[in-house]
Amino acid sequence: MYRAGGHRQRRQARAGEPCLAVADHHDLDRLAPGHRNEPQRDRAIAGPEAARERAGVPRTGQAHYSVGLLGAFSEPGAVTGITGSGSFQVDFVSGRLLGAVAIGADGGPTGNWQGGGTLSSSSNAFSGSFAATIGSGFNTFVGSFAGAFFGPAADELGLAFHGGSSSGAITVGTITGRNAATGSNADLNHLVNPQFFAATTGHVEFDNAGVANPATGVTASASTLILGYRPAVTFTGAGFNFFTPARAVALRTTADQYGIDGSNGYAGLGFGTYNSAGGWIQYNDNSLNYVKAGRLVTVNGTHMVFDDFVIGMPTAASAVPTGSAGYVLSLRGSLFDPAAAPIGITGGGTLTINFATGAITATGDVRNPYNYNLIGGFTGTSTLGSGSSAFSGSWNVAGAKAYTGSWSGGLFGPAADEIGARFQANAGDGSLMTGTLYGPRNDSVVASVPKLADLTAATTLRGALGFTYGQLGGDGLNVIYNQDPFIAVDYDPASGTYTLRSESTFNLGAPRIALTFDRAHIDAARSDDSFVAYRSADGNAEARILRFSGDNREVELTYSNVALITDRNPDGTGPGARVSRYYASYGLITPELQMPRSGSASYGGRAWGSGYVAGIGDNSAVTGTMNAQVNFGASSIQILLDLLASDPNGVLPSRNLGNFTFETGGGNYFSGGVNQNPYSYTVNGKFYGPNAAEIGGAFNLSKDSPTGGYYPDFKISGVFAGTKR
Repeated sequence: MYRAGGHRQRRQARAGEPCLAVADHHDLDRLAPGHRNEPQRDRAIAGPEAARERAGVPRTGQAHYSVGLLGAFSEPGAVTGITGSGSFQVDFVSGRLLGAVAIGADGGPTGNWQGGGTLSSSSNAFSGSFAATIGSGFNTFVGSFAGAFFGPAADELGLAFHGGSSSGAITVGTITGRNAATGSNADLNHLVNPQFFAATTGHVEFDNAGVANPATGVTASASTLILGYRPAVTFTGAGFNFFTPARAVALRTTADQYGIDGSNGYAGLGFGTYNSAGGWIQYNDNSLNYVKAGRLVTVNGTHMVFDDFVIGMPTAASAVPTGSAGYVLSLRGSLFDPAAAPIGITGGGTLTINFATGAITATGDVRNPYNYNLIGGFTGTSTLGSGSSAFSGSWNVAGAKAYTGSWSGGLFGPAADEIGARFQANAGDGSLMTGTLYGPRNDSVVASVPKLADLTAATTLRGALGFTYGQLGGDGLNVIYNQDPFIAVDYDPASGTYTLRSESTFNLGAPRIALTFDRAHIDAARSDDSFVAYRSADGNAEARILRFSGDNREVELTYSNVALITDRNPDGTGPGARVSRYYASYGLITPELQMPRSGSASYGGRAWGSGYVAGIGDNSAVTGTMNAQVNFGASSIQILLDLLASDPNGVLPSRNLGNFTFETGGGNYFSGGVNQNPYSYTVNGKFYGPNAAEIGGAFNLSKDSPTGGYYPDFKISGVFAGTKR
C-alpha cells in the first residue's frame, strides 16, 4: 500500500549522518555497486531538444537551485511515499554539483538526501551518486542519479534517482527545481541567503607516512576554490559546498579534527570544523565578521592535500579609506621540513597601511603552537593596487632558516574593517612554510607616541618605583627596601608640574608616594645640565628630575624620564623621624601592539639608587651604568648593572659593588626576581616610546654578609633607564 509523505517539515541535522565527497564520475559509481548510471546519462537528453539545451548550459560561474523531491522507498510489507525540499549548487567551471534535500512531512517519514555529481562536457546532462537516510528506522540507501538542465540558460534542473540498502530495500524518485537568486548577506557570521565565494588557495600536496615521519613528495602551487553557502534545510542543516578543480565536497559542523602531526593544533579556531570521510575543513575564529581564513584538507590514504584560503566580503575600491590604518594579525599554517615531521604553525603580528601611497608592511612571529618556541620573525611588504582593495608582494621569515616567498590578500568589510591573506615561502634546504594571516583593524598599531618635549596637554605618565623607607640606624636592619610597580606621574607641561602618586592596591610596607613639584619649587643652585632640582616649601621634600630635552651627560631620554626624590616626613610623624627615598622611572609606555615580536636589541644607560652598604651605612648613594640585552622573540631580558656605592658626605671611601645581571621577560611590562645565596633581587620595568625605543625600571638588590654575620653586606634599591643602541 502506498502512503503519502504529506507536507514538508524542517528539522535539525543529526550527528553521524553521511557527508558526501565527490572526486569524479567513476568514484561516484563505486558508491553504488550495481547501479551503473552511464546509460541513463547517455539517454537523458536526445534529439533536437538535446542540441538546444546543450547550447544554453553555462561553462563559467555558479548557480544555486531550490529543489523539491518526490519519491518512495520500500519497507517490509509496504511502499512509502516521500517528499522533500532543499537545494543544489553547481560550479560550471569545475563541472560539479552538490545537493542536499530534507525529507519530511507531518505524520510521515523523515530523513535526508545528499548527492554529488559531474556535468557532461558535451551535453546538458549530469550524473552522480547519493546517500540517503529515510524513515523511522533511518534506513541508509546509496545509489545513483542522472539528470539534465532545462531552459535557455540552465534555468531549471531535473533528475531521477534510484538506490538500495543493505537490507534489500530500495528507493526511487525525482528531484526538480529552478535557479534561485543567491542574494547577499550582512556578514559571514549571520549568513541567511545562499552566496558563493571565490578564492585562490595555497595548494600543497604531500605524502605523510606517519606523524613522526617527514612528508615526502611535497609540492606547492596555487589553485582555485569556490565556496557555496547553503541555508539550513531540515536534517541537513546549514553548510558549505566546496568546489575545487579536483574535488567537490559538502561539509557541515562536527567536532574539531586533529592536525597533521596527530595533535589537536587547530582546536579553538572557531567558525566550525567541517568533517567528511575524505578530509576536513578548519576555520579561524568567528570574532571576525567579514573575512574567514581556513584550510580544506583532502585525504586519500597517505596522500594529503592542503588548500589554504581566505574568503570574505571584499571592501569596494571606492570605500578604501584615506590616511593610514593598523591591523592585528593572527597566523595559522604548516611547516614542512625535509628532515622532520610536518607541524602546524601559529603566530601573530601587526600590519600597517598608508592609504595615500598604498604601502603595506606586516611584521610578527611564527611559532610552534605546542611549545611556543619561536621559528622566526616574518616580514611582509606590498602595495595596495590602484583602484583596488587587494594586494600581493613578498613575504619572508628570518630565523634559524631564512624563508623567502610571497603573500596575497585584501581588505574586507564595508570600510576596510578586516584583512586577510595567504602566504607561501621556501628555505634553501627545501623547507616549505604555508598558511594564512587575518585580523581586525586596530589603529593603536599606528598610533604615534609623542616625545615628552612635544607634549602640550596634561598627561599621565606611568612606570615603576624603587624606594627605601625607615629610620636610618646605620645597620640596614630598620629600613624597608621595596618597589612599587604601579606609579603614575601627572605631568602638566604648561605649568611644569609633576605629581607623583602610587596606583598600587597592596601594602608595600611604607607610605605610598604622594608629592607634587612645580616651577615654584625649582632649586636653581642645585640644578645642573642633567637634572632640575626641586625643594618643597617646607623643605622636607626634595627632587632631582632628569632633563629630557637637549644633550644630557647622564642619559638622554626622549620618551621616558627619571625622578630621584627624598621625603623626610613621608608619614607625618615629624621631619626626620622617618625618611623615604624614591627612585622613579616613568614615561609614555610602548603600546603592546607596537612591541617587537621577534629580533633582538641592546640598550645602554644609567642607574641610581641608595641603601645600606657595609662600611658606608644606611645613607649610601649608588650610581652606575646599565646595559640590557632583549630577545623579543623569546621574551627574555638581561639587565646588567655595574654599581658603585659612595658616601654622600664625601668622607668614607667609595665601594665598587660589582656587576649584577637581572634576568626577566615579558611584553611592554616586565618583572622578575631571584633568591640565590648570597644574592637576591627583584626587578620591575617597562619599555617606552615607539618600537620599544627606551627601557626603564626599578630594582632591589641585596647580598648576605660574606662572613655569615647577622648584618647584610648591602641592601639597596634604585632605578635604571636607557635607550636602544
